Amino acid sequence: MCITAFAHAAPDEERYLLTVANLQKINAVKADLEKAKVRLDDDDDGDGKDGGKSAAQLARELDANPKVKAVLARHGLSSMDAALSMNAIVTAGIYLMFESSMDKKKAAALYASYPKERQANIELLRKNQRLLK
Repeated sequence: MCITAFAHAAPDEERYLLTVANLQKINAVKADLEKAKVRLDDDDDGDGKDGGKSAAQLARELDANPKVKAVLARHGLSSMDAALSMNAIVTAGIYLMFESSMDKKKAAALYASYPKERQANIELLRKNQRLLK
């Protein structure tokens, strides 16, 4: 009998693909948390470097709050799903926010440098701006 243990690798945040269903769930979670007056800490990780929290860091913070964890579960999201979705929304949203102010060739080159999943996330947000409340 052979027993093999696999290390649980963290998901690749750059390759996370958003769906309309995930956007809808994140919006529902956000609305429920606002009703319950639960505020998520949106500060960066405090390390003084550019960039926000990793999905793993954010997931740990979500797990640490029982109210948040319950709301996520009610909407069928794990803390990691929520963290990956939120980070994907932010990274795609940043591109969309600055796209119109960039030189068109530089914007196209930047877009082309992204993994296909991030490109798809950008297009999903571009087409579903109504879901970005």
